[in-house]
Amino acid sequence: MALLPPPSTLPAFKTALCVFAGVIIGRTLPSAALPPLALLVALLLLLLVLRWRSRGTERQVAAVMLCIMLGAGKYVMDRERVPALPRTSAGKEVSLIGTVDDEPRAQGSRVELLVESLAAGDSILVAWHTHLLVDVLPSRTGEPMAPFAYGMTIALRGTLGLPPAERNPGEFSQRRYDEANGITHVMAVRGMEGVRVLDTAGGLWLMRRVILPSRRWILALIDRTTGGEEGEFLKGLLIGERGGLSRDTKEAFVNAGVAHVLAVSGSNVAVVASVLFMGLELLRVPRRARAAFTLAGLFWYMLVTGSQPPVVRATIMAAVLLGGRLFERRTSPWNALGVAALLIAALDARQAFDIGFQLSFGAVLSIMVLYPRANEWIGRIRGSGAPSSGIKALLRMGAVSVAATLGTLPLTALSFGRVSVIGVLANIVVIPATGLSVMIGGAAIGGGVIHPWPAETLGALNRLILHWTLVLTRLAGFSCVAYIDTIRFTALDALPYYVVLLAAAHNSPRLLPRLLVAFACACVFLLFVPRGEPSAADTGRMRITFIDVGQGDAALAELPDGMNILVDAGPRTPTFDAGERTVVPFLRRRGIGAVDLLIVSHVHTDHAGGVPALFAHLDVRRVITASPSSFQRALGGLLPPGVPARCDSAHPGEVLLSTASARVYLLYPFSGVSSGGGGDNESLVVKLQYGAVSFLLTGDAGQEEEDALLGAHGAFLRSKVLKAPHHGSQTSSSGRFLEAVCPEHAVISVGKYNRFGHPSPAVVERYRTAGASVSRTDEEGAVMFETDGSTVHKVEWR
Repeated sequence: MALLPPPSTLPAFKTALCVFAGVIIGRTLPSAALPPLALLVALLLLLLVLRWRSRGTERQVAAVMLCIMLGAGKYVMDRERVPALPRTSAGKEVSLIGTVDDEPRAQGSRVELLVESLAAGDSILVAWHTHLLVDVLPSRTGEPMAPFAYGMTIALRGTLGLPPAERNPGEFSQRRYDEANGITHVMAVRGMEGVRVLDTAGGLWLMRRVILPSRRWILALIDRTTGGEEGEFLKGLLIGERGGLSRDTKEAFVNAGVAHVLAVSGSNVAVVASVLFMGLELLRVPRRARAAFTLAGLFWYMLVTGSQPPVVRATIMAAVLLGGRLFERRTSPWNALGVAALLIAALDARQAFDIGFQLSFGAVLSIMVLYPRANEWIGRIRGSGAPSSGIKALLRMGAVSVAATLGTLPLTALSFGRVSVIGVLANIVVIPATGLSVMIGGAAIGGGVIHPWPAETLGALNRLILHWTLVLTRLAGFSCVAYIDTIRFTALDALPYYVVLLAAAHNSPRLLPRLLVAFACACVFLLFVPRGEPSAADTGRMRITFIDVGQGDAALAELPDGMNILVDAGPRTPTFDAGERTVVPFLRRRGIGAVDLLIVSHVHTDHAGGVPALFAHLDVRRVITASPSSFQRALGGLLPPGVPARCDSAHPGEVLLSTASARVYLLYPFSGVSSGGGGDNESLVVKLQYGAVSFLLTGDAGQEEEDALLGAHGAFLRSKVLKAPHHGSQTSSSGRFLEAVCPEHAVISVGKYNRFGHPSPAVVERYRTAGASVSRTDEEGAVMFETDGSTVHKVEWR
């Protein structure tokens, strides 16, 4: 059995492959490449016209090149559909007029709007055709939020910005994700004083009068008949509304390898199409009319679900297949998939880099390539009767899950930084359960149109199924063998993986090739084994990274001898734990499983909040803090038993760590200064010396502490790199202190738009006047330096 049909039967699929190869190339091209691309496309078209009747290689090569050039040009054009407003306007307050282009989403006390902008500017309105995400924050005056609705034309005044980029090396980039979905800017508006409604009747009539009311009715029905987190789960299954699920539940689905069920999948489209087609057949509707009505129903469902990539792909494929029935033509699923990909690229080629698009098409391709081979193997199982048939049916169900999982494994590893170990087993249970829930949910919606009773009965049944599905998913997702980290998996690692996967599916009948493929399969899965980046020991340099943890501090120093030092661990709030979400993942990406020395400057939550997560996930071998008693009071209840007792206090002038090339000195606080309260006046100040290069880390020291340091240490404070005291507050960084330290680089660890106004503009200017290059984590993300002991240079990692 061949893995692919004959190429001559796949014109749409081959065209799509060439176009998307061009899209990938187009991502690397500058804007200036568009005119040459247009000229090349014209020449290739002319060549094809002249050689149209030829069957030679020239015509085939020209056709391939034409598709590639069209893909590259389309991507460059889509990328350049950016606002006329300069991107340098980011961070400034601007005015714009736009139309609400989707259903507003309430996020606690905030409202999130997707706005299609019509014009922008203060004195002169400039056309600005793009999408931006508007965050309407609560009013400072307590003014209630007015109701927003799709189609409203509104005037806004607020702070314009770019979607957030990755804050630390290896993190997810919200900016790339948003730009792939056509969102180029974000905007923060403070209350209704920054909003004025100009019109309420904009947008498409179909969306305003049919699609969105249908969506709201379905959501209300699910709340009424199912409710709870089971209801929120059903909303995700049926129409892709996942906002009500808790973060722990979402994490459990990712860990268990079943996160794909939270998005509306192509299988939903198949269920809808089957129900519509069979219902119309029972009503004895003519064949062509059945196909037409089914297409209309699928189009309605696609719009209700928000036109998510899997649904768009499946709807287009269904349209191609049903169109074949209408015109009595036989159609190939390969060509249907190719047509779906080409239509999505025609709308916006940037969708190729959206993970939803990649997983959707990747899963379908994997099933079409791998499942027939697996089904052939299952068919060879001997036996007859009900037990044998049941085993084969179970194996076929699992084979679909295995095929999709294996085909999308590299995409999962690249996008989520982890792959599920028990995902295949979890999918065997979860996929049939969620499929059954989708069918029951669809029946409940249909019954709810007629009478509330069938909807309530089916909703209660669905609640039971969904409850146990959630229970099993949480058990699988939070088990000790749920997943492995793949943070360092790269796109290049995917190439040998897919080569071996296709070789295994080829199924040569000869023994030696089978053994070689089996050995290659065993080896290629080692690509997913966790591994770190090149360490300081590999490079022979010391590296220090000031991790972007928002409004707080965390700095990691990696020494060439393999030891590491972490100073502080970032903030913890009721909604965000920097240790759990930022510091621990960053250390794992660096291949660090143990912290040799943890220095907690003081126990304020913006410095010590992330410490409990370190002990929960890593081996912390030694802890230094100014006051073990304040450490115990602040964090004792959040730490494993016995940890606070392992914390040491140190004395000024003490060498905390000494290796062949590096030393860590404690400079402050002095004896008698500490009151046991853990405040800023107790903040540890340490100096890291590596060869002739030194780094001064000052915690939240104020001017009083700076004066004390000057009196005690004087010229010893001189350092190449200074971590600005107290996040660049105006109460720190005195001129005398900067004169003594004389830094070449100053790093300000600070959160964007923080309520304290850090850093002070006067302090930033003071550093620049002193000749220091200023780096801020709120603007640059993580700030990284490397040194060989004689010179130091800043690493540009973005």
